[in-house]
This record gives sequence, C-alpha cells and structure tokens, in this order.
Amino acid sequence: MERLFPNLISPIRIGSHVYKNRILTSPVFQPFYSVDGKLTPEAHAYLADQAKGGAAQVTLGEHPVDPQLVFGRGFDILGDEIPKAVQRSLASFILDVHNYGALASIELGHPGQGLQFPQGVKGRTYGPIGYVREDGAEVAALKGGLMDMVCEQFARTAERVKHLGFDGVVIHSAHGCLLAQFLSARTNKRTDEYGGPIENRVKFPIMVLERVRERVGRDFIIELRISGREFIEGGITIEDNITYCSMLEGIIDIIHVSAGIYEIPELFIRAHPVIYYPPGCNADLAAGIRAKVNIPVAVVGAINSPELAEEIIASGKADLVALGRQTIADPYFAKKATEERPQEITPCVRCLNCMDIGPSSGLNLRCTVNPRAGRALYLPEEYPKAAEPGKVVVVGGGPGGMKAAITARLRGHRVVLFEKTGSLGGIIKFTDKDVFKGDLKRFKDHLIERCNALGVDIRLNTEVTPEAVEAEGPHAVIVAVGAEPLMPPIPGIDGEKVMHALEAYEDMDKVGLKVVMVGGGLAGCETGVHLAKLGREVTIIEMTDTVAEDCRSPHRIGLLEQMNKLVSVKTGLHCTKIEDGKVTCADAGGGEICLTADTVVYALGMKPREDLACSFRNSALCFASVGDCSKAGKVLDAVHQGYYVALGI
Repeated sequence: MERLFPNLISPIRIGSHVYKNRILTSPVFQPFYSVDGKLTPEAHAYLADQAKGGAAQVTLGEHPVDPQLVFGRGFDILGDEIPKAVQRSLASFILDVHNYGALASIELGHPGQGLQFPQGVKGRTYGPIGYVREDGAEVAALKGGLMDMVCEQFARTAERVKHLGFDGVVIHSAHGCLLAQFLSARTNKRTDEYGGPIENRVKFPIMVLERVRERVGRDFIIELRISGREFIEGGITIEDNITYCSMLEGIIDIIHVSAGIYEIPELFIRAHPVIYYPPGCNADLAAGIRAKVNIPVAVVGAINSPELAEEIIASGKADLVALGRQTIADPYFAKKATEERPQEITPCVRCLNCMDIGPSSGLNLRCTVNPRAGRALYLPEEYPKAAEPGKVVVVGGGPGGMKAAITARLRGHRVVLFEKTGSLGGIIKFTDKDVFKGDLKRFKDHLIERCNALGVDIRLNTEVTPEAVEAEGPHAVIVAVGAEPLMPPIPGIDGEKVMHALEAYEDMDKVGLKVVMVGGGLAGCETGVHLAKLGREVTIIEMTDTVAEDCRSPHRIGLLEQMNKLVSVKTGLHCTKIEDGKVTCADAGGGEICLTADTVVYALGMKPREDLACSFRNSALCFASVGDCSKAGKVLDAVHQGYYVALGI
C-alpha cells in the first residue's frame, strides 16, 4: 500500500540497532528531570509519553560528565557507586522506552569555559586556553593530565550509562561547549598541536570520542551533536565540520546537526530557532555534511510537521530528524504520522514558553499548545469520559473557547459554540496576515479543524445573549469572549488616521507608508516588525526604558534582532497628543518631541470583557470564564484554562 510519509516511517539500521522510523527526540533539558540525582516521576511520564508516541529514540538531555558539574540538572551516576535509587529510576524509564519499541539515549557534555559553569567551583573552569573570564573566573588551559581526565570522564560516564541499559549516548560537541571550543578558531588560540589548522583543532574532540568508543564497544550508539555553523566570525564553519566528521568514520554512528552558540543571545536562538527563521532551517547544513561524509546524519531545528520531516528525508538532506519542542507540543507526533493522522498533530508554535522556567512556571515545563506537557503523570492521554454527558455551551471562538469545546466534546458532551463573527480564531485571527506567525496560524487552523472533525455545533455570526444560552438548556456554559483594546484618554486617539494594532492587520490599504506605533510591549513590537516587513517605515515609541518587557522567553531575543534591522525605537517617551499626522510626546525631562506619521497605530494593552462574561453566570448550573475575558494574557493561558475547565465538567 502507498503510505503518506513513506520515508519518514521507514526503518533504518545503524550499527547493531534498528530504528523503527526516522524520528528521534532531541535532548531537551528540563528542570524537573533530576531531583536528588534521580529521574523524577514527572520526567519519567513525560519521556515515556514520547516513547509511547512512536519515536524511534528517546533522549535524556544534557548530563554533565564532571562530578562537580552536577548542579541540579544531572543524575547521580558519577561517583564510585551508583545509588540503588538512581539505578531503579533510570532502569524503570529505560524499560518503558524499550517496551514501546524505542531506543534510550542520553546526552553527555562538558561546558568547559562557558558561563553556564556553576559559580564557586575552584580549579574546574577550563578551556582550550587560559584567561580570566568576563565574570572574573579564572579559566585554566586544558593540557596534559587534565585532557586525559576529561577523556576519562566522558568514557567512564558513557560506560556507566551503557551498564544501566541505555542503547547509546549523544556526545555534546555543539553550542559552544568544551569540544566545540576546541573546534572553533574563535576560542581555540593554541599554538601547540591542538591549535591552528582545523586538522589540529579536532585532535582533542577525537581523543574524547575514541576513548568513549574504546570503552563502550561497537554495539553501543555514539551520536555526535554539532553546530553545523556557529554563525559568528572565526566560529565553526560547515567546512570545519566536514573535515571533523570525515575523520570520525568508524568511531561514531550518527552526526546530529544543530547550529549556534548558547552563550551569545543572538546565536542561542539559532540553537532553538524562533519564528523569524524558517522551519527546518538547519536542513541545508545537514545536507552539506551528508554529501561529504559516510555517516548517517540527523538534523534538528524547528521541524514541526510530518510533511517537512518527510521532505528532508526524501530529498536526502538527512537520514533522521530530531524533534525537540515539537514532541513537547505533541509527544504522539510519530504515531499520528505513522497512522496517517497528520491533521490531529498539534503543531509547535515556536513561542519558546517551554524555556521560560522562572518562578511563574513553578520551575516546571509549560507548553502553549499542550496543557499536558510536564503533567503527563497526572493527566492521562485519553480524555476521561464524563460520568453524565450533557450539553455544554461555549461562548466565543478564540483559542480558549475552541480548546474548551474540543476537550468537552472528547469527554462525551454535546457542545454548542457561539461565535459572533463569521470565523473562528478570536484574537489570533491576525495570524492569517502576519508575515512571521505561520506556526501560530497552523495551530489556530488545527483547533478549527478539530472542532469540525469532532462534531462541535458551531454557530457563526451569532452574538448570543444570556437568555439565548439559557434557552439551550445547557448543563454548563463556558464563556471566552476575550478582551477589547485599551484606549487611554490621549487627545486624538480616536482620529481618522489612528487605529489599533489588530485593525492594521485587517486592512493594510489604510496603513500609510510612515507609521508611528504607540506602545512598545510585545504586541506593539510584533505589529511594528510585521508592518516594517511589508514596507512601512515604522517608529515605535515606549514610555518605559525597555521594549517587549512583557516577553521573557528567548522569543524576545529574536524579536529584538528583527527590530534592530527593521524599525526605529524611541523609549522614555509618553504620548500626550495625536493630531494632524503628528504624535506629540513628553520625555523624561519634561521636554516635548513631535513625530510625523501617515498612520498612527497603538497597542496599549487589553481590557477584559468581565461584565459581558459575568452576564452569563446564571445561564446554566455550571459557569466558567476562560482566557482574556478573565484576565488579559497569553495564548498559553487561554488554552490551558479552556482545557482544565472542560476537564472538570
């Protein structure tokens, strides 16, 4: 029979192992992986989900090989004896992975001179050369016995994880870590046999890999993670990597191609490509290496659809694809692709909220599109059927309302969704027009498709009243009526050539060539970049000293990079008046500044439609409001609230 993704789902033999398909999970670091040196139950469930979801290999992320580098992120496997509790936790995870027909791997690395090194550790900060780091730490040059020690640390750790039952290791030689520091002419300024031409710079990394292979034997997978390019002057190039990898035939089994450097913000987002880079942006780097080297090649980087993954394999750019954020968004990606259900795959929107591990996340994994991410231990894959299925009315067809409707329907309820406009999507309908929001548009379209496929009774162009909802006789009503733009009392803000950011998306013909954007929060900055990309001359004014401050994730790094290229930014300005194509502002010192514009666009926050939401409170026995009508927030908040509310009906 003809298959939809024949190359992606085909098996491949590598060494003594058979990969059941071409999909690997990328070694994504998460803060809940290890507590007291053991794999946590939450992490076990999260990883087992990926194996159950059909991936050919599940990979634990970023384990340091130096005992003094275990600072709340590694497993206690480096001492003289591995504690029994640690053995049990990892053995249980490996057993689950194997039971689902996948291979188990773990990434081993060493940061070297990198700033991710823990503070206060003496005598352990070293790299290719000696110097004083920018934070004052002394970096020692790695020589002689220290070189042998690091080789032994990698080899001993790899041997130990093999004895624990892992099928392979990923040796981290990417993103500016120790091995990459030796490869890069930018960081390796040595004048001995380990510096100078690339043939010398590769010697120490090859020493490490040879020692690992010697210790683990031929039947153990060694996957080498590299930055195909570092994208910085003097950094690692594709030609360097071709030389490096050509010397590794017979030593390693897989070349895993990423890009960028962790320590430099604008290169960090090369390692975790944000929406300003095309999906699959590292595939050409992988293709360049695969064309010259006789080792199977895997590629990682914003691969968030089976169609793209199939094209990469079919075209010969790579032999395997490694998925990181996409398996957080939907751990069942591989299973759904194999069973030819691509329309059910929840696409990653590349927002990088999964990397926001500050206090608000509880130091846990959170995903905008998948409320189960990091919570699989408590939230089963299959939606629990309602004890007494009834009728649920959802008011509002934005992301929160649609997620609530889908969840309620999967639990067996009859669902009616009222939407006052002619289409679903709510506030994220702007993604139909935004030049950079293709991933979020795919998620919006996915929610619409799921509502239709599940038989949600969708009633468009219906501005429903509380009385009309009550007349439906529902058991529960979920209100998701969103928020409305804040319009501060700025004289002229209601003028003919003034519009809210969402209006600018609706009718670009009304947006003049010269635009002043009032408001430098995330919404204003993203709108400004969109307009500039379409040829407008955009100036963003913001009353505080920083822009996009409401965006904490690495997405902000990519956004600021685009702003530096495309728009003019003026901070510390408070808009006081808009009149006759002029925007008058007051600066911090009380001075007055005037800017001219053909069109003024504003994005000054949103006001929840609380009163409208509360008007439906007595329309059913059970009532809940979700999303922006409760509190203006992110798409993540609306989706998660819609899911949890419907889960409780």
